[in-house]
Amino acid sequence: DKEIQSLENYLELEQLRFHNKFVFTINSSDKVEFNMGIPPLLIQPFVENAIKHGISKNIDGGVVRIISDFRGNNHELIVRNTGKLNGGMSKEGFGLSSTASRLGLLFGDNAKFEISDTKENMVEARVSIPVQLH
Repeated sequence: DKEIQSLENYLELEQLRFHNKFVFTINSSDKVEFNMGIPPLLIQPFVENAIKHGISKNIDGGVVRIISDFRGNNHELIVRNTGKLNGGMSKEGFGLSSTASRLGLLFGDNAKFEISDTKENMVEARVSIPVQLH
């Protein structure tokens, strides 16, 4: 809950900075889902990149969506934002490469991380990690 509150605070601050030129949503049937086996500060680099590489580049602003979902035995965290991938936004940036390395150390080959363009003219960063019940 603290991490989600921190993300909401960050996004509200960025909305002020961009004069409310973007909308953000956090979609989850229960915010507790975000805490199931998720390493701390996993989502933050995706949200920061969404603002830096997506929203700030679009004169009309846009949308940032944070989604928590379960697919089979995996917890999926998705950050979508208005924009398109370009040469400056890849897994090779520090935030994204360190996230990929961190996932590998924690979950091995069981975690997946992808970043791609969607058909809806958005960029999607998707992390899938195995659910670890305690």
